[in-house]
Amino acid sequence: MRITRRQIRRLVREATLSDQDKSRLEDIVSELEAASEKHAAQAEKVQDIVDNSDDEATNESLAKIKISRRQIGKIVREALVTEAGQYYSRMPKSGPMAEVATFFEELGGGMWKYKLTSQGGNFQLPTGDNPDLGYFVIVEHNRGIYKMKWIQRVKTNEYPYVKVIRPRNGWEVDSIPRDIKNAVDEIIYDIARHEAEPKSWSPGAGNSN
Repeated sequence: MRITRRQIRRLVREATLSDQDKSRLEDIVSELEAASEKHAAQAEKVQDIVDNSDDEATNESLAKIKISRRQIGKIVREALVTEAGQYYSRMPKSGPMAEVATFFEELGGGMWKYKLTSQGGNFQLPTGDNPDLGYFVIVEHNRGIYKMKWIQRVKTNEYPYVKVIRPRNGWEVDSIPRDIKNAVDEIIYDIARHEAEPKSWSPGAGNSN
């Protein structure tokens, strides 16, 4: 059974979570709402059907449903990744990815876009009109540690018509603003060097392979 955004918001409000967890879930729900108006309309129709159901068996089954924090996170992440796989100019304002997004806004000249993922977030520097091409910084967050690496997707004339360039260097930093800023700064500089001279480029100052 699908869970609607109304149910998700109620569960988030009622759950016994830390302020950071609540902020994170609220941020995910906001991203989901902004990403798919079609999904929202469908969810409202389903909710109306459930609210107006006179079937006792259905209502009893619904009353017995219990959803854990892990299940909530999985449902929201899967819905967001599958239905809202687009990049947006609007950066996150709360949660772990907001700590990174702040420096992409500050150092990136307003050119970067953002997409939430199941592991953290991706930041994109588009090249041209094709949204699948460009530079991408993949950010994973786990227990206060940020892992970052960049890739480039370029067009080719052979199937599958997209080549992915994956530098071997990466960045791993603690959740300290100074360290995060330095990593983002080095990544943007590394990408700029690669864009300027791709043939002579060599891995930069990344501290993780």
